[in-house]
Amino acid sequence: MILSIVYDNYPGETTWEMYLEGELIDSGGPGEGASFTKKWCVDNGNYTFVIYDQFGDGICCAYGSGSYSLTSNGVTVASGGEFGVSESTDFTLPAD
Repeated sequence: MILSIVYDNYPGETTWEMYLEGELIDSGGPGEGASFTKKWCVDNGNYTFVIYDQFGDGICCAYGSGSYSLTSNGVTVASGGEFGVSESTDFTLPAD
């Protein structure tokens, strides 16, 4: 699984969390620089990815063109950038 984040003009406001079966397995941030990429070898199961913006304006579009994507085996399981304080996506691996 690969997480890719392109930050807006305020990367220090962005953090994220990854859960497997409701338990926190990884987290990151605040961001720095223009972008961030993380790769995991993961097990099958029910996941939740949550991205946060401390200021509450997401990572797109008022202060830059930020975005994020989470892919597994070439399939996008979560993506976005326009949100408020946070955005949460649930997905299952392997995808049915």
